[in-house]
Amino acid sequence: DTVFEERIIINMGCGGSKKKEKKTDFEMEKTGSGSIDTVFEEASAPFCTLAGVYKKVSKPLRTLKEKTGAIVVKGVTPEEMMKIMLCDFSAPCDGDIEKIELKPDDDSPFLKIKKSSLNHECVEIFEAFEKLVEHTAEAA
Repeated sequence: DTVFEERIIINMGCGGSKKKEKKTDFEMEKTGSGSIDTVFEEASAPFCTLAGVYKKVSKPLRTLKEKTGAIVVKGVTPEEMMKIMLCDFSAPCDGDIEKIELKPDDDSPFLKIKKSSLNHECVEIFEAFEKLVEHTAEAA
């Protein structure tokens, strides 16, 4: 049988200060049976890939959420974050998004924009978006 070692970390405190946060960590040991170990190794490979992708994009994603203000929206989706970004871009143009000359592009980050029509904060938002697209492409 595959053996799992479970470690539980519980934050301790007094009364109302206790956090109800638990972390569980599982480490898998090999069984010694080649066929069983192979099944578990192959099954875990996609999860390792996902973990690598998450690690690669989590920081630039958080930066973009912070720059756009989307971080305050619980469970914000990428589509919603893009809409927030476009609203941010339209603000310095008095709502006239056409002034920033936003166009789709075949090359990364797949959007062209007239940066000179943006204020400093919006340029930072677009640069955070570019970084997220770059890291996503690297992780793929």
